[in-house]
Amino acid sequence: MGHHSERRILGETARGGAASVAPTANKHMLTIISATCLLFAACALLYQADDRRSAFAGVRGSQPARFGMRASAIALFALTLMMLAPLQGWERGIPLWLGLLSLVFVAGLFLAAQKPAWHAKLAIGLGIIGVLAAIGALL
Repeated sequence: MGHHSERRILGETARGGAASVAPTANKHMLTIISATCLLFAACALLYQADDRRSAFAGVRGSQPARFGMRASAIALFALTLMMLAPLQGWERGIPLWLGLLSLVFVAGLFLAAQKPAWHAKLAIGLGIIGVLAAIGALL
């Protein structure tokens, strides 16, 4: 009898463990996708907040608009760090965040140098995708 009850317990554990791993992995992936998109949007906000490089004429002449864009970028940086750090702990979350930040920033600078008109449009689109992915990760 003890042998059968162990199988039943192990079977329940195996089934419960397999069922609970997939949603967690999906949420982690959505969180990483969301953070990557929002990091691109934050980097683009910093780039576009410069009065010489901005793709928006209204931003070039407005100090409050540039300040608002910089403040929004800093808020997005903090938000993405808070999204990524809990995934695997702060010891791994911070290097993950720094790696994604470096990747996204270099890609954004390359895009801004090659196709300046696409930079702001892509940042807006990725910002929307990032918010949607974050909502999906929370559900």
